Parts: sequence; structure tokens; C-alpha cells
Amino acid sequence: PPPEAAAAAAQARLRRLERANQRLSAVIGGLPQGVLVFGRDGSLQEINPAGWELLGAAGAGGGVGGTGGAGEASSEDGVGGTDGAAAGGGRLSAASELLQAHGVAAVTEPALHQGEGAEGDVRVPGPEPRWLQAQSQPFAGAGGEPGALVVLRDVTRLRHLEQMRRDFVANVSHELRTPVTSISGFVETLLDNEMCGDAEARRFLQIIQRQSLRLGAIIDDLLSLADIELGEERSSITFADTALAPVISSALLSCGHAAAARGVTLQVACDADLTCRMNAQLVEQAVTNLLDNAINYGSRGAPVAVRARRAAGAVLIEVTDAGSGIAPEHRERIFERFYRVDRARSRDYGGTGLGLAIVKHIAQAHDGEVSVRSSVGRGSTFTLRLPG
Repeated sequence: PPPEAAAAAAQARLRRLERANQRLSAVIGGLPQGVLVFGRDGSLQEINPAGWELLGAAGAGGGVGGTGGAGEASSEDGVGGTDGAAAGGGRLSAASELLQAHGVAAVTEPALHQGEGAEGDVRVPGPEPRWLQAQSQPFAGAGGEPGALVVLRDVTRLRHLEQMRRDFVANVSHELRTPVTSISGFVETLLDNEMCGDAEARRFLQIIQRQSLRLGAIIDDLLSLADIELGEERSSITFADTALAPVISSALLSCGHAAAARGVTLQVACDADLTCRMNAQLVEQAVTNLLDNAINYGSRGAPVAVRARRAAGAVLIEVTDAGSGIAPEHRERIFERFYRVDRARSRDYGGTGLGLAIVKHIAQAHDGEVSVRSSVGRGSTFTLRLPG
């Protein structure tokens, strides 16, 4: 084509690209979430106004808290703003140092070096410390250079509400423990000393005793959950390389009476030299809860098997029963607090509805997870996965 036509076409393409870049910048600039772009060396390259605002509102200080532009380095990727690279370089460097100091590297490194997204929390201190949830994804910048795109969300209010919930549950549980213990003690005294000869009155006292014991078990489980959550929050749970076989043996011993009452045989397979970095007391509690669940909800007289093994860089503890199984619609919710597949049966066995929730939090405290495989009518296998 003639030079004039080629130049006009190039200018038209350039204008389209500029309009597209302006639209993209407007969209990203108007997002309520912070959007950050990191280069392959982990340095902060771009940041939108919400990102500046989040850092500034978190008490970043020192020039980081400004909200003057969408970003203050180059704008080649469409995320940057127009305030000038020279003026913003120091602020970008300060923001980058702040984020690196408070844990964002753990989120950006998988995206930069493994090409995988990651998620984590960033605590930024200040007069009113704030929590930011950070999610990263691999990002190809100008010239195809690898980088990381990070989205920040302010979850301070959610954290505050969650802490209020924990404090409320812990405080109420502590306050309830004393009167419930008194009720149980006085009822036990009345029953043991034959102070009530009337058969109907004794039946009522026995009902009070059973329900007070059940309420006490719920309180104990709530306090256990509160302690585990507090340990997670403060990173105060201690871990050590420990042999797994004695931990499982202690759990089996704790469940022996319940298993005998239902005619259940407990089977175990665990190598004596299998070790795991864990908190032994918490793992024993998790295995005990899984065994108790399998004994109560498995078939009467059917065996319950515990198997521990190492696989794919992790330690797996599997508890298998031969019960009625769990329908698919329940499997995603059984680790929620107080969720019950069969409420009537749970009441019959005195379950608190918190046992599997405790297992989930113990797994999370170990950076692990708990899952279930089940077929209706063929039983279930719960798997506690701990980092190897």
C-alpha cells in the first residue's frame, strides 16, 4: 500500500491500542481491590489506586500511602498510571519492601518460579494493624517477561469478626462449664446414694445426668476448638519429629471401650519407623475423633481399620469403616461445626457435632488437610494428610 495509507493504518491501530489501554487502566483503576504487578526479580512494577489506598490505610507511611495514580512506574502493561516513573520509583520501592517484609513473597514466589497461583495473608502493622488477603497468578509482562499479578483484599473486618466469635465461644463455654459440672455432680450424688427411691424420679434424674454429660462434652469440644484456633492464630503450637505408631496406639486405647461395646474390632497398620513432624497430642486427638466417628456410625460388629503410610511427600492416616456411607450432598459439609448427616442417630450416640470440625482444624494447624471418600452402603474412608 502507499506510504500514506500505511501510516494512516498504523496510526489507527495505535489509537485503538491507546483506547484499549485507557479502558483497561480505567477498569483496573476503579477496582476496589488492590492490583499489583511484580517483575521476575520480585520487585513491584505497577500498583493501582486501591493498592496505594490499602497500603496507606494500613499505616504504611513514608510516602507509600498516596493515592495519586494507578501506578507510578512504566505503563507499558496497561496497569500503570501517568504520574511519572521518576517520582514514583521511590514509593514503589517502599511499597515493595513493606510487602516483602510482611509475607507477600510467600505468595509471589510460586507464581514467579513455579508458574502456580498462591494465596496468603499479609499483616501490615500500624496504629491500627490491618490484614490483607493476597492472591497471586503468573503474569506475562512486556516482552513476555515472567512476573506475578497479585490481588489484595482488605479482610481486617472479617478477621475482627472472627476473633469476636472465637472470644464469645470461649467465654460462654468457660461460663457454662461450672454450672454444668455442678448439675452433673449433684445428680450423680442423688443417684449413687439412693436418695431417690421413686422409680419415675430416678428415670428423670438419669435423663438429666445423660443430658448434662452431653452438654459437658459439647463445652469441652468448643473449648478444644477455641484452643486450636488460638494456637493457629498465635503460631504457638509446637511441632516435633515424632514416631506415629505410639500416637495411633494411644488413640486406639482411648476408643477401646466404645469399640467393645459395639462389637467392633480395631485393626491397625503402621510401620514402627514412620515419623512425622507434628504435635503428637493434637494428632492423637484427631485420630481419636476419626475412630470414634467410625465406631459410632459404622456397622455394629464390623471392623474399623487404621492405616498410616507415606505417599507423595506426605504422611497419610486413613480410618476406614464398613458403615452405611455418606451421600454426596453431605460430604462437603460434614467438617462444618454441628453439621449432622443423621441428627437422630447423633443424639442417640451422644455426639457433639464438633468432632470432625476439630479434626479439620488440627489438620489446618499442621498445614495439612482432611478428606473423605465414601460410597453409600459400602462405608467411608477418612484421610488425614500431614506434610511429610
